[in-house]
Amino acid sequence: PRIINLETNIATVYKGLGDFDKAIHYFKLASSKKTLVSTQYRVFGETLWKAQRFDDAEAMLKYANSRAENSKRSNAVEIASST
Repeated sequence: PRIINLETNIATVYKGLGDFDKAIHYFKLASSKKTLVSTQYRVFGETLWKAQRFDDAEAMLKYANSRAENSKRSNAVEIASST
């Protein structure tokens, strides 16, 4: 399921405007609420990259990838158990 919240919407707007510091602030708020899905963590990582925070960006992109992989495994188990 896709989870959308106010903080990620605001972060996306600031990212689009090129105000990466404000975008990062709002992504951090959303992340603290544990409501982001893997694609939103990926966008967070891209924003960190554009802000030239390369170490943080790399860590966030790796985290986003691991969440996506875990989600795929979880979905596969649910499908297998329902058949």
